[in-house]
Amino acid sequence: MVAIELAIRTLISTGLSGIRVRIYSDNKGVVGALRRGCSRGPQQNLILRKIVELMQKHNLWVEPQWVSTHDNIADAPSR
Repeated sequence: MVAIELAIRTLISTGLSGIRVRIYSDNKGVVGALRRGCSRGPQQNLILRKIVELMQKHNLWVEPQWVSTHDNIADAPSR
C-alpha cells in the first residue's frame, strides 16, 4: 500500500491531475483494499485514507489491476 501512495505522490509531483491511472499489483490484498476503499488492517486503512485524500485533492483516479507475480515485470527489481 505504501508503494501505491508513493506512486501517487510521484504523479502529483509531476503536475498531473484529472487523470486515470491503472496500477498493476501482484498483491491481492492491496488491489482489493483499493477497490473496496477499506482493509482489514488498521495501518493499511490509515495509508488508504491518505491515498483517497490525495486522489480527491488532485483529481486523480486509480484503477487497481491484479497481475500474477510471474507476469509482474516489477517483481524482480523489488526484491
